[in-house]
Amino acid sequence: MPDAPLIQGSPNPAVTHTFFTLLISGGVGHAAVLLTMVLSTSVHRQATWFNFCATWIIYSLSYLLLVLFGQATGPPPNVALCVTQSALIYGAPVLTAYSALSLILQLVFNIYTALYKNRKPGLNIRTFWLLVLPYILYGIVIVEALEISVLDINNLRRSAVYCYVLSSVPRTISSLLVILALCMTIICEVLISIILYRRWRLYRKLAEATSQTPSLGTLTRIVFFTLFVLVAVSVAFGLAVTHHMTVAGTLVLSIMPLAAFLAAGIGRDVIHVWMWWKHPADNKAYEGNKANGAE
Repeated sequence: MPDAPLIQGSPNPAVTHTFFTLLISGGVGHAAVLLTMVLSTSVHRQATWFNFCATWIIYSLSYLLLVLFGQATGPPPNVALCVTQSALIYGAPVLTAYSALSLILQLVFNIYTALYKNRKPGLNIRTFWLLVLPYILYGIVIVEALEISVLDINNLRRSAVYCYVLSSVPRTISSLLVILALCMTIICEVLISIILYRRWRLYRKLAEATSQTPSLGTLTRIVFFTLFVLVAVSVAFGLAVTHHMTVAGTLVLSIMPLAAFLAAGIGRDVIHVWMWWKHPADNKAYEGNKANGAE
């Protein structure tokens, strides 16, 4: 049994630097948005949106673990560190996939409640499970991967950018869970389309009259982006778990947090807060025109 994980593949400096730069940019972007949502009184989001941003920070940190400890290149990394990362990278796609699914499910519930029950959506046991379920599945995948790594260190490898395990078990579990999330998201988005088609006039009136109902632009952006996220995570993860990682696969993995930040994490209200020096006088007026849980 080796004292350290075997190194597989030679690092390409340009690809490695790009990989880490994209991950850091996406993680920092989501952290900035999350901090803005917590501290600013003019930015409002629902809990599932907070969770969505938080999971992408976790995703970024999972792939950055070796670089944070200065062991991404050079001699084989510390065994405990490599075991930890090999578990986290299998759990991260599951966590982000189900946080995206939770976001779209919350959207379905909000639209249904606004159109059919004529009341404001609020926090309840359903929201609690939407927040908790991604972490339960995340924990299951991590425990399974940890068990495999700890029982046989020979399963551990360090690629040019992160540690992983040779066993097919954790990647199979993760892949199936991500595919399930993708299928459920497609069903939810079809359901949203049907509901809006049937009650379009009422929805338009509600979107114009109340901040509790997301605008059509926000709705469209969320629906298409969550679908894009799940497809991209599925493709990237499929590439990542092969033993011959391509440059394209590496870059897809690293660009996902930044893409999530640019397409869904950031909104007009967040930009408005960040550019406070351009409009100090109309901040209060702007606060009354935001969507709760949207832009």
